Amino acid sequence: MFLASALFSLMSAAVKGLGAGFPFTEVVMLRGALGLVVLVALLRLRRIPFRPQNSKLLVLRGLLGGTAMLGYFYALQRGLFADIAVVSRLQPVLIAILSPLLIRERVPRVTYASLGLSLVGVVLVLRPQPSGINLPALAALGAA
Repeated sequence: MFLASALFSLMSAAVKGLGAGFPFTEVVMLRGALGLVVLVALLRLRRIPFRPQNSKLLVLRGLLGGTAMLGYFYALQRGLFADIAVVSRLQPVLIAILSPLLIRERVPRVTYASLGLSLVGVVLVLRPQPSGINLPALAALGAA
């Protein structure tokens, strides 16, 4: 878990660093291509055939994942790194909020207080201004 977090942070820092020289769409394509190379290598190394059981769901997952990556990389290149890092960590909070609605999961009432505090914390970090919308933060929220 620590290694995964460290590598994810390293990737985020690299995306932010490449922001001045490369459009975020090219960085997304490079990230996807590198991921594909690693995936194919691991499948061949372990002799696992690539035969999806449900191609439609796999395509949907790819489209949603690609869109999320576009939003996240856009946010990293255009927003403040600390703000985007906080907003992108909202995924577990959003899952906890949506799980009762989407999959009828029971969430203890005390959890809602924690979720509310998390959302208030994100609003405080982002410091909303009446002058306009923070598009990078909105893109990071959409990616989460």
